[in-house]
Amino acid sequence: MRILELPKQKSAGETVELKVALQSIAGGVAKNLQLWLDDAMVKEWTEPPFTVSVPVARIQKATLMRATATDAEGKEFTDLKILKGESRFMSKVEVNLVELPVSVFDANGRLVKDLPREDFTVLEDGVKQDISSFEFAESLPLSLGIVIDGSGSMKDAMPLVHQAASEFAQKLVSTEKDQGFVIEFRERPTLLASLTHKSTDLERAIAETRASGGTALYDAVVMALYQFRALPGRKAIVVLTDGDDNHSWTDYATLRRYARAAGVPVYFIGLNLSFLDMGIKSKMTELAADTGAESFFIGKASALAEVYRKIETELRSQYFLRYLTNSGKGENQFRAIEVKLKNSKLHAKTIRGYFP
Repeated sequence: MRILELPKQKSAGETVELKVALQSIAGGVAKNLQLWLDDAMVKEWTEPPFTVSVPVARIQKATLMRATATDAEGKEFTDLKILKGESRFMSKVEVNLVELPVSVFDANGRLVKDLPREDFTVLEDGVKQDISSFEFAESLPLSLGIVIDGSGSMKDAMPLVHQAASEFAQKLVSTEKDQGFVIEFRERPTLLASLTHKSTDLERAIAETRASGGTALYDAVVMALYQFRALPGRKAIVVLTDGDDNHSWTDYATLRRYARAAGVPVYFIGLNLSFLDMGIKSKMTELAADTGAESFFIGKASALAEVYRKIETELRSQYFLRYLTNSGKGENQFRAIEVKLKNSKLHAKTIRGYFP
């Protein structure tokens, strides 16, 4: 399923016809199809043609367009597009409560746990903030997104990908309060398992991933971030890919802006990338640093289990801070964040900042 190419620019007083293409879902039949602009449903269909006329002014005010098909078993298939222009992103409401996942490292790069609240100072645009909540990550539920590249070049690595990613999901979605989802991407991303508390559902979805086609990396990350909309608490996304984006609707600048508005740590695992892939490596590194995460680059799929273990260890060793910001900046102005520690020999890692 996909939203067909959006119409050419028209004036606000006109209407445009939107079309959604829907093919058989794994041999099954779609029960219904819905088209949404942000959180407002535009149209619901139970049979084709899947077309609807929408005022241009309504599209211009929206941030996201989403088409979701549901099969007889309740499984959802989604296509998602960020609507470009006017720098509109995830949130249009004023953000006061800021959540910070924080990792602390010593001079040797080892994670440091069990520090007291008094050791942390949070600065927003250089101004000290009052920490309203301080918790250890291990005591909090986790919402985890697992994103796997299913492009053709991943074929040889898939058996090891299935094993390592399944073990990762099993370990981190381990209580009834934890939850996760799985996205596979080729020419476009597919949600194989929506948010669930059952690690067995995630393992099944991971086992369904296969290698064929192109690489819509940016669209996949956008879809993953979208799963966390309006969801508070501890969150993380882990993306595995072996190549540069070549099929996304979303460009990198738009993705980066969206990620900085979402505030969700995005970890990247780059598999078998060559020295010719410096562009995508730098983008992964930048996006991970923006969101308080990390990027890893490995030459062989056999190293995946160790990388997933490192990410698991960090997620379990983090601190989770909240504060109420009193910033007077507008919604399109970036707010820089810094976390300082009482012990100058320690280093804190968190998001670089955010767009409200």
